[in-house]
Formats: sequence, C-alpha cells, structure tokens
Amino acid sequence: MAQTKHPTALQIEDDRTFCRVIEKRVRKDASREEWFRKGDTLLIKDGLCRAIVRGIIGDLPVRLTSRKPSKAAYKEVMLTTLDDESNQFLAAILTGEKKGRKQASSSYPMIPLLISVTDGEAARYARVNGLPFTPRRKQPQVQAFIESLAGRYPETKHSLAKSIRAMQQILR
Repeated sequence: MAQTKHPTALQIEDDRTFCRVIEKRVRKDASREEWFRKGDTLLIKDGLCRAIVRGIIGDLPVRLTSRKPSKAAYKEVMLTTLDDESNQFLAAILTGEKKGRKQASSSYPMIPLLISVTDGEAARYARVNGLPFTPRRKQPQVQAFIESLAGRYPETKHSLAKSIRAMQQILR
C-alpha cells in the first residue's frame, strides 16, 4: 500500500475516534452546503442517515420524520456515498449512461448526506453503531477501475469527489 500524507479514516483503529472523524467530515459538508437550518423538516428514511444527522445537528431545532409530510416543506436526506457519486459520474462519462442521483424537484431539496464518506467507511460506521448498511449497486467495470486506482493511490476516491464537485459548480 502506498504511503499517504494523512491516514484515511479506515486506518484509524479506535472506533470512537473513527466515528468522530466521519461525523466531523459530514458536519463540514453540512456547514459548507448549508443543509440544515433552524425549523427545517427533514425526511430521513434510512437509520444510518438518521443516526448521523442526530450526531451532527446537536441541539438545532429541526423536525425529523420518516414519512413524507403532507403539506409542509421539507428536505430529503439521502444515503448517497462518495463511491455512489463517483461511480455514477464516471459511468456517465465513460459509458454514456445518464442515470445519476435523483434530481431534486422544485418542491423539495435533497441532501446527499454521505457524499464525502466511502462505502467502506459507511459500513464500518454502521457496524460500530449497530445499524444496517447495504451499499448500492454500482457499474461493475467503473467500480473496478476506481478500485484499481485506489489500490495504488489511496487518495484517488476523495480527489475524484473533489474534482466532481468542481465540475458540477462549473456546469451550473
């Protein structure tokens, strides 16, 4: 394995420290993207997302629900990982497949909560906290390509995610 300047979250042996690192990463994304505000109603269907949101919002007064509110405006928190986003983006480029993350409709925004967390990190976080997690199916050839690069260059997945965000900003 190649040496990295900073250890990846999966290289942290202590489970408590690992969970803090993951929550800090998600909290940073939430702050940068302004996902949560006072009085928000959050639709969260997944137990892992619910646990992470509870861990990062602290005492912010928001309403968490697992069923779609009938008339109230809300934000949907989605279980989309860094691996999901990278695979979908590269599949669209390499294979021409246009299928990507569900687009937010005009009625409510969608929050890709684990956009800076890999499938492996999400699985470990779920295991440590006794929660279920099943990674989404991915384009096998694209995932094999990403994994082969990540084997030689461990920072590949996070660098790719950063590049995807930059390209999405340009395309907006």
